[in-house]
Amino acid sequence: MLKKLLTTKVAGFFYIPFILWQCAENPVGGDLAHLTQNVVDTTLYDISGYPYWISPNLGSTDRLYFGSKNGLTAQFNLIEMSNSSSWNNYLDSSVTVDSLLFRVYSNDSTLSENLAVQLYYSPDSHFNEINSTYDDFDGFTLDGWQPLGAGTITAETDSSGLFTQTVISWDLMSLIEALADTVDSNLVRSFAMTLGFDDSTFLEIYSREATTGSKDPKIEIFYRQSTQNSSDSTIIDTLSATIYAAKDLTVIQYGEVSIDSLDTGVSLGFGQRLLLSLDFSLPKGALIKNADLILTQDSSLTTSGYKLILDPLDETLDTTAVQFVTDPFITMGYPWTMAAAVENSVVTIGMKYFLQNVNMGNTENIGLKLLPANSNDPFEKASFLFNPDSSKPRLEIVYVVS
Repeated sequence: MLKKLLTTKVAGFFYIPFILWQCAENPVGGDLAHLTQNVVDTTLYDISGYPYWISPNLGSTDRLYFGSKNGLTAQFNLIEMSNSSSWNNYLDSSVTVDSLLFRVYSNDSTLSENLAVQLYYSPDSHFNEINSTYDDFDGFTLDGWQPLGAGTITAETDSSGLFTQTVISWDLMSLIEALADTVDSNLVRSFAMTLGFDDSTFLEIYSREATTGSKDPKIEIFYRQSTQNSSDSTIIDTLSATIYAAKDLTVIQYGEVSIDSLDTGVSLGFGQRLLLSLDFSLPKGALIKNADLILTQDSSLTTSGYKLILDPLDETLDTTAVQFVTDPFITMGYPWTMAAAVENSVVTIGMKYFLQNVNMGNTENIGLKLLPANSNDPFEKASFLFNPDSSKPRLEIVYVVS
C-alpha cells in the first residue's frame, strides 16, 4: 500500500509576500543627446516567489523509473498496449506465430543480467496517463494480475562493438490467446513492471514519450504466413509486426514530503511549482529590445541542464491553499510560454515577447507559473535563491523610448 504523509508548515502565505525587493534603474552610460531615441538599460528587483504543491503525475516523462532517490521511491510502472489490428494475425488460419516478445529499453550498460525486473498482466486494469496521480494508487496491489516472471537482460552493441542499448524482454507466448481475444469488447492489455526494493539498483528505461518508436515499450510478433501463388504453390513468408505502448506511467511512493514556504523550487517528482509575481513599468510606447528574467541557484544544489518552463497566468485565483490534487492555476500557454535551462547555477529566461505585449496593453501581467519540463529527472529539484543580496532574482530590460 502506498503511504503519504504531508506536513504543512505554512498556510496563507499567498497573502503575505515573503520575498520582495524594490526596483532600481541604471541607464546605459554615454551621451545619447545626439540620438532621436534613448536606449535605457534597467534592472528590476520587484519580484516575489510563492511555492505550491500538486499531486504529481509522471505520465509524460521521458523515462520510466525504478528504485529510490532523494526520498522518493518508484514502486512500479504501468504500460498499456495499443489496440492494434496486428492482434488479428493470430486468428488468421494462414498465420503461424513463432514468438511474441514484450520489450523495454535502457541506455544503462551496467545492468546486471541477474536483475529481476518482474512483469505482470491484466486484461481489465485501467489508468489515465495524463490525469492519474499517486493518490489514485493508494492501496493498489498486483493481486489478481498474472505474473510473467523476470525479464531477460541483454546489452546490445553495434558492428564496432560499441554499446547501443540494453534490452529487457519477456516471452508472451503463454498470453497469446488472451491478447488476441476478440470476444471481450472491454479488453485492455495492461502490464505492470516491478523491481525488488531490496535491490539498490536505480533503473531508468525509455518511456513512449522519449523516442519515435525505436526504443518505446513494445510487443513484437514474429510469424509465418502461407499464401498460394498463381501456379497453386504454397509460399511461406516470414514476417513481423510491432505494437507500441499507448500509455505508460511511473507510480511513485511518497514518504514524508515537507511543505515549506521558504522552499522556492520546482520538481516533477515532488509536484512542486512556483508562482512568480513581478512588477514592472515602462514608459508608454517603449520598444523592448531585450528582457531577461534571471534566477540563481545555490551553487551547492545546482542542477545544471535542468529545463524550466515559464507560463503567464490567464486568471487569478483567490486562495490560501498550498496543496492541490490538480493544478488550479490556469495559464496562457502557447505562444506565451517561455523556456530555458539552468547553466552554471543560473537560468536566464527571455521575456521580451510577453513584456512587450503587457506594455502595449495586449495582455495583463497577473503573475507567472514556473514549472519543470517533463524531460527532467523527477527525482531532482531545482531550487532558486530569493535572498536580499547579489543572488536575488532580477529582470534586466533594455528598451528604447523616443
